[in-house]
Amino acid sequence: MRPSRLHHIRHCIVALVLAAAGLVLAMPANAADITFALANHPDGNAKPPTYGLRLDDLFLQTPTAGNVANPVGGTTTFSFDPADGAGMSATASMVGLDIQINILGTVHGGVDTGVAYGFGGGLYDVDFTYRLNVTEVAGPDGGFTVSANSAMNNGTITAQAGITGVDAGTSWTFYDQSNGSFAFKLLADGHRLGGFPVILAQDPLVGHGWVTFNSDGTNTSGTQDWLFITPEPSSLVLLCIGGVGLFARRRRRLA
Repeated sequence: MRPSRLHHIRHCIVALVLAAAGLVLAMPANAADITFALANHPDGNAKPPTYGLRLDDLFLQTPTAGNVANPVGGTTTFSFDPADGAGMSATASMVGLDIQINILGTVHGGVDTGVAYGFGGGLYDVDFTYRLNVTEVAGPDGGFTVSANSAMNNGTITAQAGITGVDAGTSWTFYDQSNGSFAFKLLADGHRLGGFPVILAQDPLVGHGWVTFNSDGTNTSGTQDWLFITPEPSSLVLLCIGGVGLFARRRRRLA
């Protein structure tokens, strides 16, 4: 690694620690990769409680592993808040010639009662990867978009121990879904933050897009989507990635 690149990485980490009160931006082995923390969006349609992932009727779906006793449907949301025992991150990386985004960690949620969680309330592990159709967006509102859905863009949500009615290890697979224009966006565009000027002024990246339990991308009952922000300012996240365009430059060198 060139000394200038190492200095850049160290500068980004130090800047982020100072700006985000101890939230650490982690650099994987590939210097073009970056992992950053995620937080609940303040404007989810099903709040309160606030959340970063909504998977309505999750417990009515047939799990790929495990068992659910006497399942209950309805609005089902999952918090990314560390105060709830959760912790979520996203990693943008190059895999071969493709950009990939992995959303990974632990969430806390279940069937939403309006103030807390009813059936299925507890901790779950989430591991979802956008493997195809990820492109970069340049400019001050830049970041990444997933232009179209694919069955390759999928992941799991898996129950931890201690959830009443849901066996530990019970897991469901879910997939991305497109509205015809895009499937997912991770941009510094202030999406749905107009009513939250303090958060908007912090300039977060906003992640939002639809998911489904059907591998062909068709609808399932209720609403299933991502809606989260980064605690870190988008300018720091994109600076530490290397700026929008870094991945494109690497693709050209590899081509």
